[in-house]
Amino acid sequence: MVASRIFLTGASGNVGQAVLTELLQRGYDVSALVRFKLPDAKGYRPIFGDLTKIYNIRAEVSAAKAIIHCASPRAYDRQAVMSGDIETTAQLLDAWRDGPFVFASSQTVYGIPNAVVDEKSPINAGSWYDMGKICNEHQVAMAAEETKAGPGISLRLPLVFAAGPRRRDRQFLPAIWDAIRAGKPFLFGSEEAIESCGSVFIGEKDIGRAFCDALTNTASGAYNFAGGFCTWKELLETMGRHGGFHPKYVVRQGAVATAGEHRMPQSRTLYDCTLFARATGFEPRQSLDEVIHNFIRAEQA
Repeated sequence: MVASRIFLTGASGNVGQAVLTELLQRGYDVSALVRFKLPDAKGYRPIFGDLTKIYNIRAEVSAAKAIIHCASPRAYDRQAVMSGDIETTAQLLDAWRDGPFVFASSQTVYGIPNAVVDEKSPINAGSWYDMGKICNEHQVAMAAEETKAGPGISLRLPLVFAAGPRRRDRQFLPAIWDAIRAGKPFLFGSEEAIESCGSVFIGEKDIGRAFCDALTNTASGAYNFAGGFCTWKELLETMGRHGGFHPKYVVRQGAVATAGEHRMPQSRTLYDCTLFARATGFEPRQSLDEVIHNFIRAEQA
């Protein structure tokens, strides 16, 4: 049975606001934890508070029939990750009493993969941010096993192509868009890299659908999900087409950028999303063309 009362963290962020919108559209009763800025939506109940002081909102968390945890300091400093991510997630899990717990993890737990990755692929922390996500996933799994409150589900987010009001908050697309508009050439290490390097991605509407669909999952674990895959060339050409620009490319062995160049990641992150699709029936609906159109329209507004 699908839970009806949801406690949501991070509701004003790119991921959390997309999830909030979809939850409300599906008729859920949502209590959204907010610190300062209210999400632009109607029909939810704002809970003003802070995860570092969860004792003030513990009753709200415990009364929920499901928890969706999207809040994150998105920090790379050890102390910030330890106190603002690992410890706060532990306290949230301590207050969890019933229903699924869905956590927003990241593709970065895989490091820089060299093949298609599924949930059995090795994880590799390259920073304290990654370490925090890996630790959070283990925290969720352990709490689900120990408390039997419900399934503990970690969703490994691909690149988020956001068009909402927080789209420039440490997101991937803005720097590329700014480089295209400035006429900067995009640097690759080889002709092959131009054609093959890229990443899985997802748009905001598909994020909302995926998290809501995850509430129907009864099996704990980490899950890959994505809206699709694009090479960097496909991304650049799509942005150029919608924005009226023609991306320029530079190939240099080693891909060490000089002044005025924008170096693209020399990697290829491709997901196998079979496990999540089988568990939830989730099917992405947003194309690369749609999400880039939405982003550029927001930038030009």
